[in-house]
Amino acid sequence: MMMEDESNLPYETLRPRPLSAASFYADSLGQRPIETEQRNQPRSGDASDDDSQPLSETDMRDIADRDRCWVSWIYGEDRETFEGYGSEWAVGKAICEEKQVEYYSKSSYARGVFECTRTGDDTCEKAVMKIYLQTDGEPENCPQWIEDEITALKRVAVVDKKNTICAPKLIAAKTKQQQVWSFVPNGYVTFIVMSFCPGEQLYPRTFYSWPMEKRNLVRSSFKSTIQSLWQAGVHLNDHGIHNLLWDDSRSKCYIVDFEAAKSETCPLDASFDDYFDFDLWDLVGWRWQGDRFMRAFTEQDDGRVC
Repeated sequence: MMMEDESNLPYETLRPRPLSAASFYADSLGQRPIETEQRNQPRSGDASDDDSQPLSETDMRDIADRDRCWVSWIYGEDRETFEGYGSEWAVGKAICEEKQVEYYSKSSYARGVFECTRTGDDTCEKAVMKIYLQTDGEPENCPQWIEDEITALKRVAVVDKKNTICAPKLIAAKTKQQQVWSFVPNGYVTFIVMSFCPGEQLYPRTFYSWPMEKRNLVRSSFKSTIQSLWQAGVHLNDHGIHNLLWDDSRSKCYIVDFEAAKSETCPLDASFDDYFDFDLWDLVGWRWQGDRFMRAFTEQDDGRVC
């Protein structure tokens, strides 16, 4: 029997390679790893320490909201001025928030991503603001991996003058010390304002429900985007389909999370492996099992999906 030429096969029929531990996620929907143990235990003197005085329903709701949304609890209606960039930005609607994570730092931190609007002029320019907030430990300066993210976003802004790379670009950034009443007095809080990227956030559940033709459009646009970033000297370390946006009206795939990215002043190797690099970003190698999508681990699964 004659073997098929794999170079002409759709991406999804290629046999999956063994996956590294970094490629695995905590659930079948490609979400981030499970967060580390939460440390928001009641402090001495908190009302929740005193069993003789039960919390009211309003207090319990307030604590629950604060527990979920630590960043917006402090900065949700803030206005931040960025000296050196000559702009002021008002924090708006939260896009997503996470608390008490330790992916890259020794101490825990919370982070939030928000819509924001430029104030003080008539443009009312809209952008995205990411806020990192140290939440425990001794006061620290802004960690190097956050500085690296800022540098990578700045690199894209410098290189992409014609706005052809489907990725956010740095608009403004600053780090300041937390106030005495915050989680870690004198600890860091970093604000990063970046250009807005349009589109729908991708997850396996939605992506693999689309027709093959549309999925291959996403892959083709993603490949072009990641190669453009490599050519700009930017290497991303936070892989995963959840960090991609698909703009259906323009048929463009945006890569939006530059957390812990590295950047160089010279181009990187832009050669793309049609299976390995798609697999790294969860764009191949899934299949339907029962009522959820699962990784295709074995040769028998051979990477095919519904």
